[in-house]
Amino acid sequence: MMSRRLASLALLFTACTASGPVNKATPEEVPAVPAVPAVPAVPAVPAVPVVATPEVPAVPATPPVAPTPVVPDGPVVSWWCICYSRATETGFEPVTACRDSERACHNLEGAVRVGNPGMLARSLTHKCEESKAAHPGDVYGGREVWQPSKKAGGWLSLTACHLPGEGSLSQQRSGPDPMTEEVIGGLQYGSADEDVIKLFGQPSSRGRIELEGASGSYVQEWHYKQLGLDLMMAASKRKGPQSVYTLSIKAPSTLKTRFGVGIGSPRKDVLKFYGKMRDPEMPSGDNDDGFTAGSIYGGVMFDFVDDKVSDIFLGAAAE
Repeated sequence: MMSRRLASLALLFTACTASGPVNKATPEEVPAVPAVPAVPAVPAVPAVPVVATPEVPAVPATPPVAPTPVVPDGPVVSWWCICYSRATETGFEPVTACRDSERACHNLEGAVRVGNPGMLARSLTHKCEESKAAHPGDVYGGREVWQPSKKAGGWLSLTACHLPGEGSLSQQRSGPDPMTEEVIGGLQYGSADEDVIKLFGQPSSRGRIELEGASGSYVQEWHYKQLGLDLMMAASKRKGPQSVYTLSIKAPSTLKTRFGVGIGSPRKDVLKFYGKMRDPEMPSGDNDDGFTAGSIYGGVMFDFVDDKVSDIFLGAAAE
């Protein structure tokens, strides 16, 4: 029995010590679990270099623009200018007037001296003064304050004297004044409308009443066709009283001047009575077609045909 037990134990011992599958491993024999590989670190995004914005240079201040010089619209010429006073509905105001020749300017002085319609007699404060420019406004006050005169080539600036200096009244009446002293058919320069009607009745026709810009007067033509008489009447207001501004006669007129000269009178009579009163600035020859006593800016003017008087005009033929 004993021997059989021993044999069984021997067999069991042999089996236990024989190589074979391991049923249970000791802790030391358990293979290490491989480490999970580390997730590679995400490479850091390289910083984007910040490009510095270049500094914008300061814009230099715009220099002030110089005014555009006035470009003359014509050649530079001589202008002869004066200052006087002009009649208005409320009184008188200064005027600057320019002419394109010295002679015309002196004639204008004569018109102021006698007080042509719209002018205050002897109100000249600045005698003829020369300046050189394409336009008077380029020297005096700017072109916008000027307006054309009735006289071709002349300019007027109302309400102001643009000539330098204060000026002073410089005219005095001396010698004969053909325009204001003349009498034709009982009428004079300045005769009232009622006096005209007393002498000749109502005119055969009248023109429209119009404002004359150069003088500021309201003027109207009166025609006496059968008498050969034409009048220009003037007033300070459109419906105000009128007076003789200009007077002219032609055939069949029988009216005479204060010296008895009329239509058909010989030239020698005109020269006899008016020769010493001829315009000193624009003297007419003894054989010219016309003769002016005084000035075209205020006087008596005779036209001739075959050395006989064909027309007589009293007043201002130009402003």
